[in-house]
Amino acid sequence: MPTFKKKYSDDDDSVEEKEIEEDESMGKKPSKKQRTEEKSTNKGDGIFSIGRDRKVSVSDFKGKKYINIREYYTDKSTGEEKPGKKGIALTVEQWESLKEKISEIDSCI
Repeated sequence: MPTFKKKYSDDDDSVEEKEIEEDESMGKKPSKKQRTEEKSTNKGDGIFSIGRDRKVSVSDFKGKKYINIREYYTDKSTGEEKPGKKGIALTVEQWESLKEKISEIDSCI
């Protein structure tokens, strides 16, 4: 394992160098996938298809609920369906506001 020197100072302003072994987890950031999994999960949340590669899902992010309306694509390398860039995440308050305006929106169609 690599080692490095770290300087420590006591209350008497003296500086001491100690050689310590680097822990495997020191200095390494979690991968992007690990960070994403920590922040947001869709476990138990519903995903509803609304046609042609578009879906609505409910998720938690940093303790808040969001309603995601998003286009999905098929990853060519894995064949897995993944969320794309095009979409919107609504807070619960925004979702409630949208639901209240549905009849007004319908009358414009």
